Amino acid sequence: TYPDGHKRMLETIKIPMHGSDGQIIGLLGVGRDITERKAIEEAAQEASRTKSRFLAHMSHEIRTPMNAIIGMAQVAKRSMDDKEKTMRSIDQILASSHHLLRLLNDVLDMSKIESGKMEMFVAPFSLRQAYMEVNSIIRQRCDEKNIRYFDNMDEVPDIVLLGNKLRINQVIINILGNAVKFTPEGGRVDFNITILDMTDSFAVVRFDIKDTGIGIAEEDLPRVFGAFEQLGTTVDANIGGTGLGLSISQNIVRLMGGEITVQSQPGKGSAFSFTLPFERAEILEDADSVGKEELPVLSTPGKRILLAEDVEINRMIILELLDQSGMEIVEVENGQTALELFEKSEPGYFNLILMDIQMPVMDGYQATRAIRALERSDAKTVPIIAMTANAYIEDVKRSLDAGMNEHLTKPVNVEDLINMLKKWLR
Repeated sequence: TYPDGHKRMLETIKIPMHGSDGQIIGLLGVGRDITERKAIEEAAQEASRTKSRFLAHMSHEIRTPMNAIIGMAQVAKRSMDDKEKTMRSIDQILASSHHLLRLLNDVLDMSKIESGKMEMFVAPFSLRQAYMEVNSIIRQRCDEKNIRYFDNMDEVPDIVLLGNKLRINQVIINILGNAVKFTPEGGRVDFNITILDMTDSFAVVRFDIKDTGIGIAEEDLPRVFGAFEQLGTTVDANIGGTGLGLSISQNIVRLMGGEITVQSQPGKGSAFSFTLPFERAEILEDADSVGKEELPVLSTPGKRILLAEDVEINRMIILELLDQSGMEIVEVENGQTALELFEKSEPGYFNLILMDIQMPVMDGYQATRAIRALERSDAKTVPIIAMTANAYIEDVKRSLDAGMNEHLTKPVNVEDLINMLKKWLR
């Protein structure tokens, strides 16, 4: 016990202190306040417990859609003669797959936020178009649950703003999705957008979301935007989700220059709001209609693609997706074989290469660099598209740095794939 009344203990840290002849002559000792050490240990243990609970919860959340995917695939396989039953099974498989992808995207977004690597790209977008897209999703969910849904879209001016529409919609759908989850049948959800200030060059927009759901206890409000936890075990069991949505949303809004606030009372509902500043912009007439037309059709007879992918089912998917295109697709299982096949072919024989990244023998980065280094006329010009489950921004940069032209993230979206092929197979 020291004169100041605190107890300290000596921790022996094995850092050897050497003499001139190399012999260890002592060990370094460090004194630390027991109270401080205990607080640090408790904080570390609580963080470990929180993440352990999250991982256990995520295991349950991932297994739930996986069970539906595997189960309904088995049902579809056994009911091939019943077209209607087979189609219902396929619809369930797709719905569960999309749910699983949302879970993985939440974890990916949280990882980006924690590492400080989430970037916010901006482009012109129509405020009314963004409103319409959110409404089409949430109104359907409300109808399915018999919840009344109100909005003020008719009062919102059709202005063009400079921002990240995808991320803004992600935040709004996260909050509105929670409102629908936690509002019982017969309840009400409101979504309003208000222009607080606007000139020819900028606009300040407020987003308000209210519900008549179960509400949040006052003592839980400070934890609403915390990561790796949900409020209440009953909610966990009955509602589902990663528990990351609000934490991700708050971080996205902060990156955009705003802050989400919440007011709530148990049994009466919750009200979330945030305000964002935007620059105003001009937009081409068809800029917001991209992706709204029917699925694009790819017809490129006579073209030849080299597909480097080590997983057979992934190759099968690409072959099926491009079955009607008229192209010839040559399959290989690793980067080394892709390199050798390209090197032995006549210049111009392959019009494009779809390149997986993680492959045995030689990965996609190494294969791309080796192809670009070949002494032949098409080595530096043949389009090489990364097709990989590596989804971080740094993964995209690494693909481009290796000499690839584009980066497609798995699971591959057929529309993105076809549009990208149309771009490079002109």
